[in-house]
Parts: sequence; C-alpha cells; structure tokens
Amino acid sequence: LRVLGIQVIGGRPPEEQDLGAGYSANVVVNNAFARQLAVRGSVIGQQINLPLNVNDHNLRVAAVVEDFATTRPDRPIEPQVFLVGARPQMFIMAKLRPDAGEAEAGAAIASVFGRIWPENPDREVLELRTLTDRAVADYRARATLLTLIGVMCLPLAIAGVAGTVSYATRQR
Repeated sequence: LRVLGIQVIGGRPPEEQDLGAGYSANVVVNNAFARQLAVRGSVIGQQINLPLNVNDHNLRVAAVVEDFATTRPDRPIEPQVFLVGARPQMFIMAKLRPDAGEAEAGAAIASVFGRIWPENPDREVLELRTLTDRAVADYRARATLLTLIGVMCLPLAIAGVAGTVSYATRQR
C-alpha cells in the first residue's frame, strides 16, 4: 500500500510483526467492497466468507483502503479484497549488477522463477511502468490518430480562411 501510495481510510493494515499465528484480522478491502459489505456501521473487524483455497475461509477485515483503478481508467472501480496473513509467501531475490539493463534483469528474474515454480509456464515479469503503458495504450493510439487528423486538416482550414478573406477583400 505504501509503495503504490494507496491511502488507508479506516482500520490499520497488518504489518510484518502482526502476521503471527494469533493474528485474526487478515483482509484489507477497498472502499467499494466496504460499501457493499456495510449493512450497519463500520466493516472493520467484520468476518467475511470467501470461496478461497486457503485454510481459513472466515476472514476478518483489518482495514479499508481508498478505491483505485487496477485496470483501465475508464472501467468502474470493482470491489477488491487483499489477502494478508500467515500464509506461505514466495520471495525472489536477485542480485543485479548496477549496469544491468531492464531486459537482462527481467530475464534473470524469470529464470529464477522458472526454477522455483516450473509447472507455471505462464509467467511474465513486468515493471509497473510497462503495466501502466499497456493499460493506456489504446488511449495513446486514439490521441495519436486524432493528432494526425488535426495536423492534416490544419492546412485545409488555413486555405479556407485565406479564401474567405480573399473573397471578402475582392468584394470591397
């Protein structure tokens, strides 16, 4: 949440020291989910039942965060649940040379991930910038096309104004 700059509206998101065996509040929800869940009062501490492949189906809401777009900007914000807690996690540590390029770093991370989890061939290592670029690519293409059309129409508009001024001048 800190890395992405997502503001916490209510409650307290769990931190690393909270994730022990006795920790029961293990879900962070966005405001859209909280609006659906809130029948009366605050959703902090409420139990929710999600059909997940985890040991604990009854999860407790620890915090509510602001709504944020995870896909394209024109799509409505959907209710989201972020699972946290004492569950197995996978970390990939990569030592990169300072002069290593982005492609080399991505290939190294994908290689390590392939050794750790070989049965998952559909893996992709992306930078946040690349993910954002993909989300707005069609908007960028439309803007480029409209710019080209505008640039092509500009001489026609100038010729039309010049012709009108010339005609008005001849009439006088």
